[in-house]
Amino acid sequence: MREYSTKNTKSFSAKRIDASANRLTIIKTARKLFKEKGPDTSLSEIAKAAKVSRATLYRNFQDKSDLVFALMLHNMEELNAFAQGMEQDEHEFFILIKKTAELQLHYQGLIPYLPESTDDLNNSIINLMKGPVKRAKERGILMENFDPLTDSALIVTMLGSATLQALEVNLEGMMNRAVEIVFKGISPKS
Repeated sequence: MREYSTKNTKSFSAKRIDASANRLTIIKTARKLFKEKGPDTSLSEIAKAAKVSRATLYRNFQDKSDLVFALMLHNMEELNAFAQGMEQDEHEFFILIKKTAELQLHYQGLIPYLPESTDDLNNSIINLMKGPVKRAKERGILMENFDPLTDSALIVTMLGSATLQALEVNLEGMMNRAVEIVFKGISPKS
C-alpha cells in the first residue's frame, strides 16, 4: 500500500502554474514549428521540441485540432493586445488588417485542422475590427459603407489568397503588394 504524506512539497497553485506554463510552451512551440515546417508537423515533434512528454501534450490537447484551435485563439489574444496599443494611430485599421493577413499567411495551412465550429474565433475577429473600422470611418479614411463583419473578413481572405501561389521566398513581398492594392481600392480618397 502506498503512503501519502500530508506535507505536500508542491502547492496546488504551483502545480496549476506549471500546467499553465506547459500549455503555453506547447502552443508557442507549435506556432513556431507550424510556421517553419507547415501543417504536417506531428504532435510528437511538437512535444519533443517543447521538451514535454507526449502525455503532457495530450493532457492539454486531445488532438491536433484542439491544439490548432488553441493556437488560433492565442494568435487572436496577441492580435487584441496589439490592437489595443494601436487605438491612437490614424491608420490603425490598415495596420491591423495587415497584421491579420500576416497571421493568415503563416497559418492558413492549419485551417483544415480547425474544428467545424469556429464561432469563438469569428466573434473575436468581428469584435476586434469594430472599433478600428468605426474610428477609420470617423477619420474619413475608410468608406462609409464598409461593413466590419463581412468586409474585414473579405479583405483578409483576399490578402491570404493572394499569397497562396507565391513562391515561399517572396511571400512577404506578395502580401505587401496585395495590401497596397487592396488598401488603395477601399480608401475613399485615391
